[in-house]
Amino acid sequence: MGQREHKAVTKEWRKHCATYRAKKALKEITNNFVRENTPESEGSPSPQSSVSLSILPMITLRSDASNARKRNARKKRDKIIKEKDKKIEYYRKKSEKYRKRLKRLEKAKTKKNVDTPNTKLTKMCDSPETRSEVVKKALFVTKYLKKTFTVRPRELIEELHEHLEAYYQHERNISHQYNAIKKYKRNINDEDAILHMDYSENYCSKYSQEIQAFHFRGSRLQLSLHTVVVYTKSSIKSYCTVSKNLTHSPAEIWAHLRPIFKTLPHSIKSIHFISDGLVTQYRNKTMFYILGSRLQQEVLNVKKFTWNYSESAHGKGTLDGIGAT
Repeated sequence: MGQREHKAVTKEWRKHCATYRAKKALKEITNNFVRENTPESEGSPSPQSSVSLSILPMITLRSDASNARKRNARKKRDKIIKEKDKKIEYYRKKSEKYRKRLKRLEKAKTKKNVDTPNTKLTKMCDSPETRSEVVKKALFVTKYLKKTFTVRPRELIEELHEHLEAYYQHERNISHQYNAIKKYKRNINDEDAILHMDYSENYCSKYSQEIQAFHFRGSRLQLSLHTVVVYTKSSIKSYCTVSKNLTHSPAEIWAHLRPIFKTLPHSIKSIHFISDGLVTQYRNKTMFYILGSRLQQEVLNVKKFTWNYSESAHGKGTLDGIGAT
């Protein structure tokens, strides 16, 4: 019998016992009521009444003792059943644990040796036949060559028509951007500032006297150059900031811009940024988060800012003269 079935049987048994005890108590109350309200007959009491009066207390005492014994027996039985259930659960978990361990051991025995990239490379280097292939792959360099293709005129015209719409859209954007920026620079007011920025080519440091290994082995120290042209109504200023950090990340761009923000007039309330659209540098959520949370700390009176990205391969401007690129 399971634990759930045992509980159901016990519940049913208790229910019947409670009904029996209720009936017995009701019967006893009825007898007492009859005994109290029945007048005594003349003469000596009948032997039946005397017998019933003397037997009733004995029956009550005997029933209480039997109920107590039953309760104790029920408690002992429940305790024994609980202990057995605990032991069964303990041994079940233990057997499951050993079953899983046995599966792992069997899997480890039957597991095949699988070659990883490192083991494959080691094997190739060990054998003289495949060692040359490893050397070729290690010395592999990508090179781009100019080639001439021969196609039919119709194929060339069809391919031109496919890309013509995108090309026209590209040219329209370039023309519109140049005209809009030029117009805005002419009509700029006292509360606006335009920052045109871009990275210049990294500068390689040199020594007056160098050994050959330093010259050819890429040991030169490189510096990152960030160029900015600031347009205000009263002036046009050029800046170039230098850093050893070559990551060109949004955090580095912010570090380059901070000293330039300090040179802006206090009347500036709107800043318009112009740059190319590289996602690793300017056009990303990190850059806008930094500007949205830190720009007002650097320029106290600023109320808004805009960022304009130039078309692909058309980010050249006056700032390229600062970095000499």
